Amino acid sequence: MVTDIPAGERFSPAQLYKSASENQCLFRAEVPVAAFQRLNQLIRDYRLVAANQSVTSLKTGAVAAGAGDEHVGGVFSAKFTLGKFAESSFFSNESGHESGSSSGVLANSANGVQGSKDERAAATPMITASGELQATLELQCQRCLGTYQHDVATQFKFAFAANELTADLLPDSYDPVLLGEDGYLTVVEMFEDELLLRLPTHAMHEDSADCDNTGVPYEEHVIDPSEAKPENPFAALKGLSFPDN
Repeated sequence: MVTDIPAGERFSPAQLYKSASENQCLFRAEVPVAAFQRLNQLIRDYRLVAANQSVTSLKTGAVAAGAGDEHVGGVFSAKFTLGKFAESSFFSNESGHESGSSSGVLANSANGVQGSKDERAAATPMITASGELQATLELQCQRCLGTYQHDVATQFKFAFAANELTADLLPDSYDPVLLGEDGYLTVVEMFEDELLLRLPTHAMHEDSADCDNTGVPYEEHVIDPSEAKPENPFAALKGLSFPDN
């Protein structure tokens, strides 16, 4: 059974887990990339920088009109199942040793009562999500300034945490996802950090042959150091002659 999570709807992982444990659900989400605001802003910033790396803009300081204003296209989708930490047995498997479980250890640790990381985490069961995500991002090639599609496909293992303290107790094999104060979040809040990490350092076509020839060639973005060097204000004095005293 597959259950779709609406793009803008806030949901409770704990409640979904409860229903999934009864029906063995696979959850699915599909969201336009334009819905990820922080991701969009970062991509637009990249476009703005690339659009102003031409010889003209670097010399004059002009900003390309409308650069970075457009929405980012593309589609994001994910499929995942939900689980829950199996108290101390989970952390025993993760760490390779048996750890005792006692209720309230996490709360006590916040009040100064210390326990091992495994013990404190085992006392606070959390909902987990495991699955795979795919996204197609429309980026601007830094070589030709044309648009190209950057495909993202990866697997993930999340654990939903109520606060930073709980998140810090997670094993390294899980990435924390912070919930709202009410225990709810949206699909965008769940996956945006993961997508941000998947952005390329340098957005370019994999093959330069795929570059858009109508754009500005990459070579034209590079200014000759001699051209970029400011003129010597005393250069005009070289041609002048002065009377001898």
